[in-house]
Amino acid sequence: MAILSYKTMFHTRSYKPMKNSINFWLIAILLTLITISCKNQKTGTTDNDSTGDKRVHDIWAIIEFEGKKLHAEDFSGEMPMMEININTGQVMGTDGCNRFTGGVEVQKKYLIFSNLAGTRMACPKMEVGDKITKALSGKKLEFEIKENKMSLFEQQKKLMVLKHID
Repeated sequence: MAILSYKTMFHTRSYKPMKNSINFWLIAILLTLITISCKNQKTGTTDNDSTGDKRVHDIWAIIEFEGKKLHAEDFSGEMPMMEININTGQVMGTDGCNRFTGGVEVQKKYLIFSNLAGTRMACPKMEVGDKITKALSGKKLEFEIKENKMSLFEQQKKLMVLKHID
């Protein structure tokens, strides 16, 4: 039985089993990575995907709050609305008087709002606007989207209804 020297194993072309073994493992690893990548790309998920429904990523007018339909004359400014950007994790909007901004995360069927920051203008009709901002700030709300409308629930009670406007 011949003992191969280091020079024989690595510096000559006569010994190919070591080279073939390395190529085999490199190809096996590469194919494994490609398979995993294709699987995740095909399903649109990653192993830790918890983003939930991507339809929330849009601009929404708040048309109902605490069971009452909202009308333009209820506000001194514009109708309450919010824009949810799931790519940046940001929400911004107006409560009908003041503007607000903060973080938002979508997890399955929940919207999780950070504490919202906002302007503090004094408007003649602020009651509903203040309640809207407080209802969202720092809350985890369940949502349901049907026919271009999104309903937000707190403890299974409908809090508000939003209409897709963009």
